[in-house]
Amino acid sequence: MAAAFPQFEAGDLLLSLRNMSMLLVVDPDTGKIKWRYKGELLYQHDGDFQPDGSITVFDNRYGKKGAAVWGGSRIVKIDPKTNTLRTLYESPNFYSNIRGKHSVLEDGSILITEFSTGRVFIVNPSGKVTYEYVNPRRVEDSGKLEYYEITKAQLVKKDFFTQPLECRSP
Repeated sequence: MAAAFPQFEAGDLLLSLRNMSMLLVVDPDTGKIKWRYKGELLYQHDGDFQPDGSITVFDNRYGKKGAAVWGGSRIVKIDPKTNTLRTLYESPNFYSNIRGKHSVLEDGSILITEFSTGRVFIVNPSGKVTYEYVNPRRVEDSGKLEYYEITKAQLVKKDFFTQPLECRSP
């Protein structure tokens, strides 16, 4: 994707300084900071370079008391040329204070993992949830419903498990 980011070089690192609510692009050989974003983020993480020259981020919006600030988490898109931020998805029903993940899919939908609720869902470009899975369990002693945490989800093609494995000789 280096061609989409003329201000950076292939091999530069995108770093999320979560506790400082800051993003950096750094040259790993020299340590030189090539770009910095400190703006409308709060305990963000999981930054990804996108083919259109933008950077998407899982913005926790985690408050000092462990609760969501501004109603929940969100997925944002930042243009590193202009430092403009645009929200791609947010909802009061979407919040993960740690370990959430996101992937922008080929059609512009977003696959989101909400760690603490054990929830994986896909939203289309207009923000509609088109798929949802919640990983519940019942705790035997109390009978109350809790959730298994999910760290990451990945979308695979329908024929993923039916394709023969490729064997190669060393």
